[in-house]
Amino acid sequence: MHLSLTGVTKSFTGHRVLRGIDLEMEAGETVAVVGPSGSGKSTVLQVAGGLLSPDEGSATVRTDDGRQDGPRHHVAFVLQTVSLLTFRSAQDNVALGGLQQGLVDGARKLDGFGGRRVDGLSLGILVRP
Repeated sequence: MHLSLTGVTKSFTGHRVLRGIDLEMEAGETVAVVGPSGSGKSTVLQVAGGLLSPDEGSATVRTDDGRQDGPRHHVAFVLQTVSLLTFRSAQDNVALGGLQQGLVDGARKLDGFGGRRVDGLSLGILVRP
């Protein structure tokens, strides 16, 4: 799999956050996105993960069989802050991306915490891999 950002530009309320970003990543490659606070690191990751659409440019994935697609069905990442849906169970939160893609077996369990609502779990459980 190959992820490509080409000429990506993104603005929020008239403030341009990204200007012509180009980035190429291969499957299994580790990439660090570094910069000062407010420089657009999170925005780059959100575009790469298909959570945001660029205003200009493109974010594409070339699969191993040569198909080209958007990143939404092929890219995943973990945010540094705990961003879970408190009105859902732990299992629903973990499975959310896979449920949208039809990839999750509903019978899977999460160490006995899967059925519990997120707002009833400790921070240690919430951030556990």
